[in-house]
Amino acid sequence: MFLCPITMTTVLIRYISKDTERQGTNLNKTFRIFKQTNRNSINQTTEMYILHFVSEEMIYSEQQKISQAYTGEYSTIANSVLNDYLKIPPEKIGIVEKTKGIQNAVVPLMSPIDTMNWLTKRSVSENNLADFLFFENKIGFNFVSL
Repeated sequence: MFLCPITMTTVLIRYISKDTERQGTNLNKTFRIFKQTNRNSINQTTEMYILHFVSEEMIYSEQQKISQAYTGEYSTIANSVLNDYLKIPPEKIGIVEKTKGIQNAVVPLMSPIDTMNWLTKRSVSENNLADFLFFENKIGFNFVSL
């Protein structure tokens, strides 16, 4: 595949499993190129470089800030951030694990993804586990404890 970083701004990664036991692992994901580094000429017709890219959700997240007071469970706040700020469609929200306790939280001018990571550091599961993660996988965006 030929990539021209000057004119192309997105990369589509398509993973298709040929293993019959992993038929559900097919994945299509579009990323935005934001930087090119280590450009080297190999010979007269070949160049090598590194493309740095991020998800569309990360680009969208960096374009906005949250400055809001919340009262409720951190899992409810996480759902609010996913729906209201990141505009993640319901079919792309994976697992949002219920957290323990009603909290008063003020999000201090953070991007939505930074807010999600901030919530992971403060959340405690109903089983008293305090090791939450926020990530995306093939089933969607997840906010869960280990």
